[in-house]
Amino acid sequence: MPWFVKLEEGLVDKARFDQVVPAHLAWLARLRQQGHRPTSGYWAERVGRSGDGASGMLLFEAAS
Repeated sequence: MPWFVKLEEGLVDKARFDQVVPAHLAWLARLRQQGHRPTSGYWAERVGRSGDGASGMLLFEAAS
C-alpha cells in the first residue's frame, strides 16, 4: 500500500491549537488501533517559526 504525506500549516493561535491537540492524539491512537500506521509531528523550524507547533506533517498508508 502506498504512503501519503499531509503537510499542515496552522491558521489559529497557539492557545486554540493547544486545545485541540488531545483530540488529535486520540484520533491518531484510534487509527493505530484499527491497524493504520499514522506518524505525525511538528516542524516549526522548517517554516521559520519558533517551535509554536503551528505546522506539521502527517504520514499515512492508504489504498488511495
